[in-house]
Amino acid sequence: MYEKLKESRPHLPGYRVGGRITDAEIRAVWKELEDSIRLHGRIRVLVQIEPLHGIEPRALWTDLRSAMHNHRRIERMAVVSDAGWHRWVMPLARPFLSGPVRCFRGAESAAAWAWLEA
Repeated sequence: MYEKLKESRPHLPGYRVGGRITDAEIRAVWKELEDSIRLHGRIRVLVQIEPLHGIEPRALWTDLRSAMHNHRRIERMAVVSDAGWHRWVMPLARPFLSGPVRCFRGAESAAAWAWLEA
């Protein structure tokens, strides 16, 4: 499940991610991100991770392929979660992003948005 966060702005989209992630959802999110990139050149993204129950293998492939294609256009990424696993997974994602990635706890959502805006 992907849900666009109400704090999102065209150059600074944010998403809540949780449950089971499908390929159709990943494609829809990347379409929104690529539309923002076309309008603004580079964007900053916030991902709020809720409990995950799986991801379709095709969705993982779509996400990796899209990330590799757009990595120079994502200026910064903030990951908000209380799950411990994201802190060791994020270093694996760094090769697919050109800008900094910073992890925040769930209660630090406002700090994550402020860091993206700085």
